[in-house]
Amino acid sequence: MATHQKASIEIVNNWGGTLLSVSVAHKYSDEYKNDHSWENIMNGESTSSTMVDFNTGWLTTGRDWWVVTWIDDKGDTYITDPMNFRGIVDFLERIGSDIAEPVAAISAWVATGSPEPTSKAIAAAVAVTSAVTKRFLNSEGTNGYKQHILREEDKNGPTKIIIKKGEIEFQSNSGTSTTGFRKM
Repeated sequence: MATHQKASIEIVNNWGGTLLSVSVAHKYSDEYKNDHSWENIMNGESTSSTMVDFNTGWLTTGRDWWVVTWIDDKGDTYITDPMNFRGIVDFLERIGSDIAEPVAAISAWVATGSPEPTSKAIAAAVAVTSAVTKRFLNSEGTNGYKQHILREEDKNGPTKIIIKKGEIEFQSNSGTSTTGFRKM
């Protein structure tokens, strides 16, 4: 019998600089879809937690799938890259026109050389990362997603998504998994 569960997630910035925006898309198979965004996360800081939905119990067959995208304080955009090949490239080509204007606003801020992001640059970063996660959630496939399965014990503590220079790490009570990323 399947039991609906909720687990908290939070972002940990170990990137080495400020993250203007981070968005996470989470799918539990085709049953639950969650997306969340955070803005202006300083290096070494964690975000407040938010909830995602999943099932546990005997004979549950669902899986948890994740996509993380972020924009750093240099205006560069990154996305998790679990080696699911061409699907992600096709996806990015489809959203190019949706994010062109916000990317231009981020580039304009970067060109000023100011170390502090403007509210316009942060808003543009949020627009880009949110557009990417929403497009992923509107697809029923899991190409481009990282699998990190949540278990019953994960409802009791946060699943931390740690953004580092070399990898993304998913830490939950039931275990840890990692994935690579790439610059978009």
